[in-house]
Amino acid sequence: MKPIIVIIILLFSINLHSHQEPAILDDQLTSTNLGIFSSVFIDTNNSYTLEGLLNKEYFTPFKTDFLQLNKVIGTVWIKTEISIQKSTNNTSYIYIKAPLIDDIEVYFPQFNQHTPKYSANKNNGASLYSPQHTDHITPIPDSSHNSITVYIKIRSSSPINIQLMALDNTQLLKLTFNNLLFSGFFISVMLIFIIGSIFFFLHTKHSMYLAYSSVLLSMLSLHLCFHGFMHYILTNGMEFEIITFNFSILSYLTASILFSRYYLDTQINFPKIDRILLSLGGVNIFLVSLFLINTELFNKQFLLLNLLITSSVLVAIAFFIYSKKATYSGYYILAKSIVFLGIYAWVMSVYGIYPSAAFYKWGLTTVLLIEASIYFSGIITHLSPFRATSLNQKAVSVQDSAPTNIISDTGKRLKRQINILDNYIAYWRATPLKDNEKLLSSDAAIASNNLKLLSNNLTLLNSFNNKSSAPILLDKVIQDTIDDFNNIDQDNADITFENINTTNIELLSDSHLYKQLLINLAQEYKHLNENSLTIRVQHKIHSKLGINTIEIVCSPIYNRINNSFNSSSLGLHAIKHIAQRLEGNLDLSNTNNLTIKLPANTRTRDPLHGSPQAEPAQIFVIGEESILVERVLRSLQSWPNDVIQIININDLITNTIIDTNNNTVNLVLMFEHEGYIPNLALKQVRGKLHAGDQCILVTDNAKMSRNYALTLGFDDLFSDLSIELNLKENLDRFTSKGLRIKKASLQTQTEPKN
Repeated sequence: MKPIIVIIILLFSINLHSHQEPAILDDQLTSTNLGIFSSVFIDTNNSYTLEGLLNKEYFTPFKTDFLQLNKVIGTVWIKTEISIQKSTNNTSYIYIKAPLIDDIEVYFPQFNQHTPKYSANKNNGASLYSPQHTDHITPIPDSSHNSITVYIKIRSSSPINIQLMALDNTQLLKLTFNNLLFSGFFISVMLIFIIGSIFFFLHTKHSMYLAYSSVLLSMLSLHLCFHGFMHYILTNGMEFEIITFNFSILSYLTASILFSRYYLDTQINFPKIDRILLSLGGVNIFLVSLFLINTELFNKQFLLLNLLITSSVLVAIAFFIYSKKATYSGYYILAKSIVFLGIYAWVMSVYGIYPSAAFYKWGLTTVLLIEASIYFSGIITHLSPFRATSLNQKAVSVQDSAPTNIISDTGKRLKRQINILDNYIAYWRATPLKDNEKLLSSDAAIASNNLKLLSNNLTLLNSFNNKSSAPILLDKVIQDTIDDFNNIDQDNADITFENINTTNIELLSDSHLYKQLLINLAQEYKHLNENSLTIRVQHKIHSKLGINTIEIVCSPIYNRINNSFNSSSLGLHAIKHIAQRLEGNLDLSNTNNLTIKLPANTRTRDPLHGSPQAEPAQIFVIGEESILVERVLRSLQSWPNDVIQIININDLITNTIIDTNNNTVNLVLMFEHEGYIPNLALKQVRGKLHAGDQCILVTDNAKMSRNYALTLGFDDLFSDLSIELNLKENLDRFTSKGLRIKKASLQTQTEPKN
């Protein structure tokens, strides 16, 4: 029995001895984690001093590499022993990684029982060392003692997480270098992103980039505070560091909410989600205001809870918007999912639920870096002006199935046959034809143009031309749409195009898709009765959001058409397909109209440096209802100048007021078969005109020459073969010619006589 008792006593004494065993630093073991050699005492009443703790058995060993304590009321004392057994005199150091604590002091009672060797409070004049580094580092004094006892005093209003190490000079340099290397990488990336976002804002005036810069600045502030850069730089750094960290959490949440609105365009695409974000942002702005009034109003626990709640709401919004397949929602959901999981894991490490020294130190920084990088990738995708192709020119994945291949092949085969028909029609149009033959030729040309539209739609359903298109004025696209529609219209449809805020607006890409969309809308929704279809094209600049949109509204429309997008109509499928290709939204909620909202890659062109605009002119079309007159009027439907149709010559002479302004040219278009003899009527018309005004003969007679028209007294001749293609261009030329004549005539009249 006695041997057993002796063994138990020996084991117990060995265990007690192990608690007092010091950490050893020698030539082989150059660094050691002091956690497993340390013990802790919590003074809840702040009643003990260092003298009162010496040689007292109040300390409890914790023997872990990473000391974690939840919120502690009072003062935390840590005791450890170090035995330095090195053959050299290189200085050894105590290294303490303890982010966001109120104060920390290091005592070596064998040398001085009253004065701390190190104090994080720079105003503590009694300490020998104050922070000279982002972490807490103090040299271990040289001593002849076998071991050195160290007492560490900590005060903190938030959870305490401490990594405590003893190491020599070489290991300290390696550790600090690695820490500063990672911090330097994070700071450098953040600065690059900030500079880039500011540059993008100055170039595009997009508010999203300012919001992104705010997110980056708050991320950078969080990192600098957490890793001790604030208390290293500032005099009262410890206190200011905690305040700045708390403020940075609120700023980060507020900036993230604001950035989410701009990044996802919720104000336009998701109004209900936008109201949620506005409410959430308003709450955080209110918290920021209260915090600025009283920095002690919110503790760390409340701020972290707010961080978790806001992150949860944002990730829920991310999943909802991703389910709607919104533009760039993939980037957003990836970033928010990583932030959601990373923030929760980091908070668990803060409170010891998942104690991990590495994740506690670098988890927050890593999560923020990944989030900023994902956002930046999405922003680069937004920036069409800096890319060869538009942000809307992303490849559309199409299944390589037999039906789609057949559709594409059908479209290509149609194009080959259409080319043959066009050559045939062009040949017959160049030869003298009778009136009925001209009508048949015109009908054949319209039928050929309809086949071209059909072929384009078939090809469009299978693939897209991703080549970047040259910038073109939006008004020019609309006018080309009108001209092309007039060339395919077989029903004499009454369609009105309304252009709102499109003047000097230039499409930078995808102009062929906008034109194809408008043509299909006109062709599918045209009315075969007395009602007129109106297609309103409006360009909108959302200055606060930093984006531009084009809104197309067709009204009124039939209910049967409104509900037919799932039918077998090729034209309607093409409309839906092009709208999706342009990443737009089809709104069928109103039974009387169809609204298509499209993100627009546009810019405002300076009229002084842009393409030539139409010269000021007043155009008189003398004729009634012939095919030639109708073609001219169609081509001039959206002409910016005044277009006046005159039924007969007498109306022009007796009832029409002709502009006599020196800055305006009157263009008179006359025809061969309109009930008057052009060369005789010309003499009557000339009496109403002034210097520079032009009379042009429009003819479908292939034998008529320009010289003969000039001999008759006309200023020029225009053939019916190029009405749709070159009429407006030639009218501009005639107008410029007339203005030059007017200017020369005016100078002649004002020259002084000798």
